[in-house]
Amino acid sequence: LHLKPGQKIHNVASSMEPDQNADTPEEIALKNELQTPCYLNIAACRSKMGDDRATIAACKSALALDNHNIKALYRRATAHINLCNFDLARDDLNLLLKKDASNTEAVRELNRIKKLEEQSRVKQRKAFGGLFKSNPADDAAAAAAAAA
Repeated sequence: LHLKPGQKIHNVASSMEPDQNADTPEEIALKNELQTPCYLNIAACRSKMGDDRATIAACKSALALDNHNIKALYRRATAHINLCNFDLARDDLNLLLKKDASNTEAVRELNRIKKLEEQSRVKQRKAFGGLFKSNPADDAAAAAAAAA
């Protein structure tokens, strides 16, 4: 049986889903504690493979278990940046900075978002800047009509 990269660890993480009828609260807490690093490893692997959507999904699973996990927030933010989801990335980074204000990587990524947004605005201005400008011939005709 040949598994895709990361599939084996995903199977391990998924098989640890809590059975609410059989597990004690201590067992559920232990499973959650063991699952979080598995999902973070899946996210890291998917990120290295360039699969940003799968990275986001794995981070979402990790954050469901530990909603303030620094690594999950950071990895999800970088995946959102790669997909140009700048608002979602900014939200994750701001939440991360509330938890760890000294995180220099998060600050660096926020600055990168600003640069990417500015580059996007410049491209949009170039692409659409002349789109709504009026035709010079129409301007001359309108001026002549107004003068008459």
